[in-house]
Amino acid sequence: MSTWTCKGAAAAAVLLLAGCDELAGLPSGPGAAPRVTRIALAEGDVVLAAPSGYCIDPRSVQRGRDGFAVIARCDTLGMGRTPAARDLALITAATQPATTAAQPDARTIASAKPSARLAARRTIGGRPYLLLADPGHKVDGASPTHWRTAFVLNGQAVGLALYAGDGSDTLGPGGARLLAETAEATRAASADGS
Repeated sequence: MSTWTCKGAAAAAVLLLAGCDELAGLPSGPGAAPRVTRIALAEGDVVLAAPSGYCIDPRSVQRGRDGFAVIARCDTLGMGRTPAARDLALITAATQPATTAAQPDARTIASAKPSARLAARRTIGGRPYLLLADPGHKVDGASPTHWRTAFVLNGQAVGLALYAGDGSDTLGPGGARLLAETAEATRAASADGS
């Protein structure tokens, strides 16, 4: 599960996120890039689906047996406007072949970040969502606290993590709900093959 820890693309995207406020007014008209809200990972076994108001950064996508992608608010990626109600946050998704069909429990998810301390835990739809405080996570613009979850889907272990700036509402219960929205959209998209 080392794929879930840190990727250079995630760090670069967090740095991009730190300066996103000035991009919020991008037009959603003809000059905007097309919205990418679904993308196949893990050789097509997982269809990653972004939550409402968020898009997948196509520059971040790594395909193959081990997949990776970054999800951010659409306006920060130049893909049109996003409702103001959506907080700035960055979601990373990583896939790798699952070693078991069992769904990961909180202990398994936390073990991907052994240096982190459990700050909060939520259960949504029977799946654990962990808020981890990791003093070793030092990226400009990002809080050392982040949400994390994981699940097994179509033979793939899927890890999701949500990063935001200090003081962001997404570091509260809203972050767990946003990850749950991403997980459920991904499960639905992967089931219907779209």
